[in-house]
Amino acid sequence: MPRTHLFLAMGNGAFGEAVLGLRLAEALHARGDRILFLAPSSLSVVLKDAPFRVGLTDAIATRVDLAVLDLLAAERCDDLVLVDLASVFLSLSLHGRAATFLRAMPVPVLALDVWNLPATDLVWDALGARWDLPREALAVERRLVPVPFVAPDVAGGYDALPAGARVDRTKARARLGLADEDRLLITTTATWQRPRAQPDAVSAEAAAMLPRVLFDHLATLGPRVRVLHVGPEAFGATALGDRYHWQAPVPAPRFAEFLAAGDLLLSLNLSATTVGAAIANQLPVVIATNSFAGTPDEIAAALPSPPSPEVRRWLALKPSHQRFRVWPLGLHDFLGPVFAGNPYCATFASAEVLDLPGLRQTCAQLLFEPAVADAQRQHQQAYARQVRALPSPADAFDRVRS
Repeated sequence: MPRTHLFLAMGNGAFGEAVLGLRLAEALHARGDRILFLAPSSLSVVLKDAPFRVGLTDAIATRVDLAVLDLLAAERCDDLVLVDLASVFLSLSLHGRAATFLRAMPVPVLALDVWNLPATDLVWDALGARWDLPREALAVERRLVPVPFVAPDVAGGYDALPAGARVDRTKARARLGLADEDRLLITTTATWQRPRAQPDAVSAEAAAMLPRVLFDHLATLGPRVRVLHVGPEAFGATALGDRYHWQAPVPAPRFAEFLAAGDLLLSLNLSATTVGAAIANQLPVVIATNSFAGTPDEIAAALPSPPSPEVRRWLALKPSHQRFRVWPLGLHDFLGPVFAGNPYCATFASAEVLDLPGLRQTCAQLLFEPAVADAQRQHQQAYARQVRALPSPADAFDRVRS
């Protein structure tokens, strides 16, 4: 018998979480269930084409407890789905709302737990600050954990790996004007990574400068390396010149063509959903993170090789810098335990974004050494088989809900 599910998203910048919540909701909708999806207006770009009703939480953020109870009763909802566990509890805390109301819900409460919170220390390190996530979040027992990101053997895990696209690589490359000897490096950014989305002017300048520093250096990979950047706005002028092409976000079928045409995905976000798409399409991946914190001089002394003048200028923008696995947010400490011993990490190569020579070498190997790229593809295939053996989103939902 079809059910009615109320999905609740509250994090203004929780775009990846919203995408995963949307996919889960679409799977339930496709089998005949009714979906109501509440989210902040900042996430409307993700949900604009949803095949079900979407409502905005902006006006009810400070009284979401009462609003949810009213909607559950008015719409005769069968359950409440939090999107996701961390962002909802963090948002409730920031709005000064206790999460105790969730214990008194008249319907089952489920949560999409993108990060597998029980594996973390419940400390959200972001934008140079640290927030304690309420331990009460761990009391939500009905958890749905999308894989990839967390290890495939997690309780409540389900197959959230996108389907591999069947796109003719030759035709896809021809459409982009690529010759056989060209190498296409793809990178993506989200709206929350834009300079204007940062909390202050210095952080905005740092967010604008780092991609230019990075791609100025990658321009030395050679004249046949081209960069396709898919994101809400361009990085600005780089040494790549006309070998850099910016593309606003496109529908999924078009993006699948990009992946088919590409030779390498470079991401500064360890948890990006784009990485999952690359794995599904066996596109080699490099994840660039920063493991160095402290003053500019401390970081410069700790780097494997002397920093370039450009890196020194970037370091000089701030008196101290944080480590990050998700640029420019942070989450280095929060995500550490999530990825420790996780087979997901075998599907990509890791590099330090401030060690430009090391990063360049890693990219060069995957772009120009077929054996290196093929070895990574084998790891991606093995990992994909593990994920595909997990329950589907709708099946996992039924198992967790029962």
